[in-house]
This record gives sequence, C-alpha cells and structure tokens, in this order.
Amino acid sequence: MHPIPLIRKICGKRLPERVIIRVDAGAVAGLSFGHLSRCLVLAKALKKTYHSDVCLVMADYPEGIAHALQSKLPVLKLPQNASLDEKEKIWLQKTADFRPDWTFIDLPYPFSFSTICRALKRLGSKILFIDDTRFANPGAEVFLNSSILACANTCQKASAKYLLGPEYFIFDYIKKKVPKNLLPGEKKILISFGGSDPSGLSHSVADALNTLPLPPTTNISLVMGPGFKKKHASVALHLKRTPGIHLIDSPQSIYPYFQNADLVFCAGGRTLYELNELNIQAFPIASIDHEKPIVEAFIRQGIITAGMAVWDKTKFIKKTTLLMKKLS
Repeated sequence: MHPIPLIRKICGKRLPERVIIRVDAGAVAGLSFGHLSRCLVLAKALKKTYHSDVCLVMADYPEGIAHALQSKLPVLKLPQNASLDEKEKIWLQKTADFRPDWTFIDLPYPFSFSTICRALKRLGSKILFIDDTRFANPGAEVFLNSSILACANTCQKASAKYLLGPEYFIFDYIKKKVPKNLLPGEKKILISFGGSDPSGLSHSVADALNTLPLPPTTNISLVMGPGFKKKHASVALHLKRTPGIHLIDSPQSIYPYFQNADLVFCAGGRTLYELNELNIQAFPIASIDHEKPIVEAFIRQGIITAGMAVWDKTKFIKKTTLLMKKLS
C-alpha cells in the first residue's frame, strides 16, 4: 500500500505532528536493511505530505546509520553494545524530550515489547508496531503485519487496530516503463539478497549458476547492498573476478533493476513482496528460519512457481534448469 493512505489508516483524522521511528539496520545476522527501508518510506511521506517532524532512533551499526543519514532525517544513535535496559532508557529520554504524537516501532528482536509500550504511552505517545514475524500485539494502538501469514495467525484484541496481510505491504515505487534492450533470446537474471546478505546466499547462488549450461545470451547481475562488502569482503573480491557476473554496487534505487529482470533470486523477506508488487518472476530462498513458512506459503498459493525453504545446491540447480526452460 502507498504510504500516504496507509498513514491515514494508521493515524485516523488527527495526523501526527511529531513522530519517533525506532528501527535498526546493519550488516548483522537477522537484521539487514528491510526494516529501515520501509520505515524510510513512511518517514518520507510523513515529512513531504503531512509535514510531520520525524526522528529516527537507531542502534549505531555504521552501515545502517550511513544509509539512514542519506534521507537527511535526524538520527539519534543508541550504543549497539549497550544492554537492553540502557537502550530503552536512552530511547525513553529522547521520547520525553521530543514529545511525539506517535512512535513507530519496527524491530525484529524476539523479546517482549510490552514494558516499553506501556512506558511510551505514559509519555503521551501512541504506538504503531510493525512486525511481519510476530502475531501478537505487545500493546500498540495499531499493529501492522503485512506477511502472507498474518491474517490466519494473528490474535486480535478489540482495543487495537489491526492492519494485516500483503495489502498493507509498505511500498511507494510507481512502476515505470523500463526498456530492456534485449538481444534475441537474451534473459536477464538478477541476484539480490538484501542490504548485507547475512546468510551469504548471493555467493551460493552465483556459484551454482556458473555450473549451469546457460545459453550465452543469459545476462547475470548481482546486487551488493550497502552492508555487503563489510560482511563479505572476500566474497565481494571473488565475485569481481568471476566471469559472467555483473556486479551492481549499492544502487540508489533497486526497482529499475527488478523491472529489467526476467528472473530474480532473492530471500524470503521484503524483496519477495516488492517483486510480487511489481509482478516480476521471483525465486526466493529462505535466508533465516522465519522466512521458511513465507516461501512455502507463496509456493502453496501459486504466487510463485519455484522457491526453496532450505538451501540445497543440487535441488537449486534442478529447479533453476526447469524454470529457465519455461522462461525461454
């Protein structure tokens, strides 16, 4: 859903004047950049359309902070190695100083947020809680879960508003015509596993594709996100020397590359939903446990024709070979 009508659904008639967005991003296992990406979409709409005063509160993972600062939004840094209690104390102090109408929380951590939600409410802030892996509201006024699994699994309370399912996927890109300039028989394959690819699937997929007898007109590109080179420095160097793989380094916008592709290999997170919005053929591979049921649901519902809940090179080669024949 485009963020402008989504914000109206979240906030109702009284639009927020001041918003704190608590989100993290970085080249860290289980984190990457998807949470920050959708929060920046919301922040941009809040600033540009509703003229809200927006502040990001983030753990100081360097790649995530650098990416956030490109938006020209103020960022309050939390020490990444501080205890949970210490981070919450700094966060609450910023809330007391900033006095937001709303706090948007988008964090992937498994612990309970009930205590912090109660504390934020005592400071006068309403709460939007965003989490595609959690199916219980920790005490927010609005709970948003855009997962394909959300409608069937979320326990709803009458005291809160629930925005559930892919129709609430946060997405602001306006689809454009992108000329492909294809040679006769050319197929464009894109490998894109997020901002830092903590699981290392980019290398695994590129390595497996190089063993396939693909037609010479096959064009393979691999996206290295803003945290990739720090997380996988040796892999990045290896890929630069790998014939047949074109590297795309931290593009300002990934969407034209998606639209230019015939097939995209990706994880089972935000990118999969983006490709679904753009109607691009995706081959997702779960990069973390909570993505496994998502990939399986996309396959079960017939949204995609191929994907993997667990990486297996032999099965990948077999599935990709069959898929490429269908695309030819």
